[in-house]
Amino acid sequence: MKWLLLGLARERLPLTTRTPPVAVEPVTGSLVWHERTHHDPAQQWLRQNVRDACRRLAPSAG
Repeated sequence: MKWLLLGLARERLPLTTRTPPVAVEPVTGSLVWHERTHHDPAQQWLRQNVRDACRRLAPSAG
């Protein structure tokens, strides 16, 4: 999936890919939201879609 996204971006932007000159550790992210939006259906939908997209892009965790 990440290569698909890279391909789509390269079609629209003047991007190139390079191998980093040093080892790069994986990036960890977090979703944080205010308590008042916890039960908002639109916010729940957005959070779920972000989580799903990140899971598809992340290497499998065994």
